[in-house]
Amino acid sequence: MAHTPSRCSHRLIVKKDLPSWASVTIVSRRAQVSTLSEIGPAIESLVDTNSDEFKENATRMGKLTAKLRQDVAKIKLDAVLHIQGGGEEARKRHLSRKKLLPRDRVDALLDPGSPFLELSQFAGHEMYDEEVPAAGIITGIGRVSGVECMVVANDNTVKGGTYYPITVRKHLRAQEIAKENRLPCVYLVDSGGAFLPRQADVFPDKEHFGRIFYNQANMSAAKIPQVAIVLGQCVAGGAYQPAMADESVIVKNQGTIFLAGPPLVKAATGEIISAEELGGADTHCKTSGVTDYMAQNDEHALAMGRQIVANLNYVKAAQTTILPPEEPLYPSSEIGGIVGDNLRKPYDIKEVIARIVDGSRFSEFKEHYGTSLVTGFARLYGYPVGIVANNGILFSESSLKGAHFIELCSARGIPLIFLQNITGFMVGKSAEAGGIAKNGAKLVTAVSCAKVPKFTVIVGGSFGAGNYGMCGRAYSPRFLFTWPNSRISVMGGEQAANVMGQVTRDAKEKKGQIWSADEEETFKKPIRDQYEKEGHPYFASARLWDDGIIDPADTRRVLGLSLSASLNAPMEETKFGICLGSSSHSSQTHSLKSDSTMGKMVVTIMLFCILSLNVPLRSFAAPLKSTIMADDDSEAVETAMIHYSNITKSHSLDSTTATTVHAIKTMTPNDATTTGATAADADSAPSTADSDNGVASALALQDHPHETINESSTEVDHTSTTTIQSTPTIVSTPRMQPRQGFVYAEAAGMPYDQPEPQYVGSYYGRPAAEPRRRFGPPPVWHYEF
Repeated sequence: MAHTPSRCSHRLIVKKDLPSWASVTIVSRRAQVSTLSEIGPAIESLVDTNSDEFKENATRMGKLTAKLRQDVAKIKLDAVLHIQGGGEEARKRHLSRKKLLPRDRVDALLDPGSPFLELSQFAGHEMYDEEVPAAGIITGIGRVSGVECMVVANDNTVKGGTYYPITVRKHLRAQEIAKENRLPCVYLVDSGGAFLPRQADVFPDKEHFGRIFYNQANMSAAKIPQVAIVLGQCVAGGAYQPAMADESVIVKNQGTIFLAGPPLVKAATGEIISAEELGGADTHCKTSGVTDYMAQNDEHALAMGRQIVANLNYVKAAQTTILPPEEPLYPSSEIGGIVGDNLRKPYDIKEVIARIVDGSRFSEFKEHYGTSLVTGFARLYGYPVGIVANNGILFSESSLKGAHFIELCSARGIPLIFLQNITGFMVGKSAEAGGIAKNGAKLVTAVSCAKVPKFTVIVGGSFGAGNYGMCGRAYSPRFLFTWPNSRISVMGGEQAANVMGQVTRDAKEKKGQIWSADEEETFKKPIRDQYEKEGHPYFASARLWDDGIIDPADTRRVLGLSLSASLNAPMEETKFGICLGSSSHSSQTHSLKSDSTMGKMVVTIMLFCILSLNVPLRSFAAPLKSTIMADDDSEAVETAMIHYSNITKSHSLDSTTATTVHAIKTMTPNDATTTGATAADADSAPSTADSDNGVASALALQDHPHETINESSTEVDHTSTTTIQSTPTIVSTPRMQPRQGFVYAEAAGMPYDQPEPQYVGSYYGRPAAEPRRRFGPPPVWHYEF
């Protein structure tokens, strides 16, 4: 896993000159934090809840959230009254058959009193001439016998539970979430199959009806449990759902499973047979063996389903540190008064963060750099999270800051939360000359490649490429939710109308035509209206551009449920592309002949080429990584220097464009006993005292090109009581442009709690920060902003 070092020494090295907050205890390969107060300082809110602005914002947001609740209730009610178009009488008839309504079935399946995170309630909203409440299917995450499960329940009250195109998409999205987060699936089946009038948009394509069974088969193969409970009809291709499940239940005299129903059988073969005889519980439990359990009614079937899940032996093992949760210092209900419904009014996003995270504590990263993007660490219901939140437009600095922070979280296995309120990236001549395209691409690359769980909440605007840089739908966040005040489109309606109006005006002027102000307004109005309609959260949610619209006051709870669900899946290793400096595409390995009496030493060299300020901004090239095997310190240093020279020549770098800073650490055989080398190597090697240096570093510093400096520092390994010497030495190199790049070389297998080598580096000419002591694996980037 990306955040767990492959080699770890369970040692505590104490440095007396370190501040008290820097001490850490290594326990079971994980740095434990004892209290929430160590996470970071609490945000001090500056919001005046008695101000007129706050009250006005709260009133406006309150109207939006009240309408949201009404519309959600209407969707649920419409589904109930949709039964065969018969209204209340049809509802009573449905209940008289002792069939539970779809939402009552879900309630009966879940643990009493446990939360249910329902997804995509607005799916299909106003998409068709006829109403299709919630797309005719209920999906969401809830606890069944203590296990977090994805529940997919057909709503037979909507067109007999048949699948519209949007129903298929909603079902597939539920399976995608289940697969990404390794959630067992429980299907409550009561469907008439595909909605035939729209079969061209349901049946044949890759992401159509057949993909449901493809996903089911592959999730089962991946050991993600699949459970089906047949509570009604299960016709045609839908019959595969219980047949492909790991275990299935069917209700007697109610559930039926067949590829072709009685009318089609009669037409095809002339055979007259009832639905129960053709595919009822007796047939499939006693004869065909398609189903495994026979239930007497809905309640019995759902109880069996709970029993099946209880027997899964499905254990959730969160691979992260967990602290007792703590409520924020400020109530979440105040978010509406901070934000309001006017996207043109700015506000401090940290005020929102303070009302979401545990104890309102937030350890901000690069607080004074790239301030239009807020990044930092916090806890949510005791789980660690990294937060990336917009506080204005994205500039080059904020883009680089965001990419750096995402890499840190990816290396440490920390889930990411994006709070998106973005109009886009900065434009203009100065921005382009400053590399906004490349730096923005780095942020997009980091978002794309990060494999830790990502969660996005659109808390305001989501426009243009800003949507990409802040983990929009295309970048596979585990969950994406929107607030009712949000808007999403390629640009604002007014901007789109002005752009298209200007193009039209220029075309008319070339032809010598006159375009009056009234004509221009007539042209622009439908464009503004179109963007207002298509940018509305209801329009977006209907088409599954998100996983649901939520009340801002519920954001903490919704993110907590989503985060908890995501931790059922193990963390994946993140590998970044060339744009962010991945070395995986340019690795080379060189082996040197080794004496049998000497242990081998491995040195890894990473080159970060940062060009001079007078060179066009190609910024920095991808690091080139090489692994060199050497027999002794001097050979390792010599080989590294030669190899670095070859690298600089191959990349057309000379003494006028780059500065060389080497930091090379090599390992003697005796040190190998604590880093995974074989006992034979250790036995055949000379002792540390016999070698010139236990750990040797060679530094080529541009400020002292022809001098030699000898320094030593001693650390005590309290486990092995071995004294390790570190002796930096200045190596002669030509004087070059100051502080523009460096090579960092680290011995493979060295404990991560060893001191970091001294180096001199910079970014755009600023001196690097003081060398830091590092606990855990080094981050991807080794330069300072």
